[in-house]
Amino acid sequence: MTGTRGVDLSIAPLGPDGGSTRGAYRLPTTTRGVIELGPVRIDDTDPLGLARRSHHI
Repeated sequence: MTGTRGVDLSIAPLGPDGGSTRGAYRLPTTTRGVIELGPVRIDDTDPLGLARRSHHI
Protein backbone atom coordinates (compact mmCIF):
# COMPACT_ATOMS: atom_id res chain seq x y z
CA MET A 1 0.00 0.00 0.00
CA THR A 2 2.95 2.34 0.41
CA GLY A 3 2.99 5.02 -2.24
CA THR A 4 -0.57 4.50 -3.44
CA ARG A 5 -2.61 7.55 -4.31
CA GLY A 6 -5.60 6.64 -2.18
CA VAL A 7 -9.23 6.96 -3.13
CA ASP A 8 -11.75 9.79 -3.47
CA LEU A 9 -15.23 9.18 -2.04
CA SER A 10 -18.04 11.62 -2.84
CA ILE A 11 -20.47 11.95 0.05
CA ALA A 12 -23.80 13.78 -0.10
CA PRO A 13 -24.26 16.86 2.14
CA LEU A 14 -25.24 16.00 5.70
CA GLY A 15 -27.53 19.00 6.23
CA PRO A 16 -27.49 21.92 8.66
CA ASP A 17 -27.94 19.71 11.73
CA GLY A 18 -24.81 17.70 10.98
CA GLY A 19 -24.92 13.94 10.94
CA SER A 20 -22.71 11.09 9.94
CA THR A 21 -22.05 8.92 6.94
CA ARG A 22 -19.80 6.04 5.98
CA GLY A 23 -17.55 5.43 3.02
CA ALA A 24 -15.66 2.28 2.16
CA TYR A 25 -13.30 0.78 -0.40
CA ARG A 26 -11.66 -2.59 -0.84
CA LEU A 27 -8.11 -3.30 0.28
CA PRO A 28 -5.84 -5.71 -1.57
CA THR A 29 -5.71 -8.78 0.63
CA THR A 30 -4.00 -11.27 -1.68
CA THR A 31 -0.99 -11.39 0.65
CA ARG A 32 -1.00 -11.76 4.40
CA GLY A 33 0.51 -9.26 6.77
CA VAL A 34 -0.04 -5.88 8.36
CA ILE A 35 -1.66 -3.25 6.16
CA GLU A 36 -0.99 0.30 7.33
CA LEU A 37 -3.70 2.86 6.59
CA GLY A 38 -3.59 6.59 6.92
CA PRO A 39 -3.40 9.33 7.46
CA VAL A 40 -7.06 9.86 6.54
CA ARG A 41 -7.91 13.30 5.16
CA ILE A 42 -11.42 14.74 4.92
CA ASP A 43 -11.97 17.71 2.59
CA ASP A 44 -15.05 19.91 3.00
CA THR A 45 -16.00 22.22 0.13
CA ASP A 46 -18.95 24.58 -0.13
CA PRO A 47 -21.39 24.04 -3.03
CA LEU A 48 -19.97 26.98 -5.01
CA GLY A 49 -16.35 25.91 -4.53
CA LEU A 50 -15.40 29.19 -2.84
CA ALA A 51 -14.18 27.75 0.46
CA ARG A 52 -12.38 24.54 1.37
CA ARG A 53 -11.40 22.95 4.68
CA SER A 54 -9.24 19.86 5.27
CA HIS A 55 -9.08 17.63 8.35
CA HIS A 56 -6.53 14.91 9.07
CA ILE A 57 -7.91 12.21 11.35
